[in-house]
Amino acid sequence: MQAAKKTQAISQNIRIVIRERAAIAADPKHLGARIGIRAVLHTWGSALTHHPHVHMIVPSGGLSPEGTRWISSRSNFLMHIYMLRRLFRGRALGMLADAHAEVLQRPGCAC
Repeated sequence: MQAAKKTQAISQNIRIVIRERAAIAADPKHLGARIGIRAVLHTWGSALTHHPHVHMIVPSGGLSPEGTRWISSRSNFLMHIYMLRRLFRGRALGMLADAHAEVLQRPGCAC
């Protein structure tokens, strides 16, 4: 895969992850707050092989929708991994389907 395409794919995945976490945190069923996220892209693993992955720092709470108070998470973690996995998979598959449909609509596509 070309470097530009890899970068675009990684960027899309990071956007998916950030949007999902922000959407879950904003839902009053879960937290009902606006969270901050710090994400760092690492492109190499500890064995110095190409291994793109993201590390994220997310506080265990966020600002109320009005921005006037702090809302702490209700448990010892902010979001359940099973819920995140399911939502990420659905969003990622949707983005892949959209990208595929876009390629098929290009003039001269012999797909």
